[in-house]
Amino acid sequence: MRMGNGKHRFVFSEVFNNSDGKTSGSGFIGVIMGLVGCLAFIAAIVGYFLKLPETIPFMQQTIFFIGSATVLLGVRKFAGRSKDKTTSTEVEIDDTEKG
Repeated sequence: MRMGNGKHRFVFSEVFNNSDGKTSGSGFIGVIMGLVGCLAFIAAIVGYFLKLPETIPFMQQTIFFIGSATVLLGVRKFAGRSKDKTTSTEVEIDDTEKG
């Protein structure tokens, strides 16, 4: 289903793909870690309101976990760019003029 200005519907499977269309391992793990981290953070908030002990350190760890997921998703985007910028120099050797 095409919309105006070349936009298309959101497809959830595209979240895991690189810019070249291949499935990204870091993207897949990043999405899973992000979902698990969000659920853990919600559980920590519930624990905080119930005044459970050790809730604040758990919240700090879930924030670190969500940050790791964000880094994994960011690596997926920047890894494709760094591969495109690599250049190789070819040197042509002319063997016809040997002394």
